[in-house]
Amino acid sequence: VGNYAFANTSALGEVDFTNSNATVFGSSVFKDSSLTKITLPATLEKMGSYDEDGNLTALDCFDGCSDLEAFVVANGNEAFGADDGLLYGVTGGKVTDLYVVPAGKTGAVDIPKTVTNVWSKAFYNNSNITSVTFSEGLDGELTFGDQVFYGATGLTSITLPEGVTALGDSMFSGCISLSSITIPKSVKTIGYQTFRDC
Repeated sequence: VGNYAFANTSALGEVDFTNSNATVFGSSVFKDSSLTKITLPATLEKMGSYDEDGNLTALDCFDGCSDLEAFVVANGNEAFGADDGLLYGVTGGKVTDLYVVPAGKTGAVDIPKTVTNVWSKAFYNNSNITSVTFSEGLDGELTFGDQVFYGATGLTSITLPEGVTALGDSMFSGCISLSSITIPKSVKTIGYQTFRDC
């Protein structure tokens, strides 16, 4: 599926790729569209933007999808998974990367202990999430990209587990409702403007 294929569509709603053989979703495929729910095919291997060496730099397919409520991934996909509507990356049969929390996702979010990487802008501009809890007993060190919770205006509380060593730049910028955060002793670095405008 090519870059910007469904970008800026205003009446998209749900999209089901279950029966598709697509292996790649390019950059900004659904950017600023009215997508509400998407089912990804078992054949999908890559999504987003990549550098010249083939490394993922941003999973930007769903940027600006303010109505998106849930991801579903067809059985048999070895690269991606979905749980409670969230989109994860899979390594060795386990969810290891939290890529995207839909902007329309509401309430509390619990992140499994197998996750070791939360990508930049994972919760970007989600105004409906109220609390986030990361499971104790991580399988490894938990790392965060930049702007992970940027503009998450409904977020009131978050508990970070032992194993987190750094909070990224602008990680909680604009989280105007954040009143409770548990930061573990393992944190050694707090980035630029991490709590700006909180």
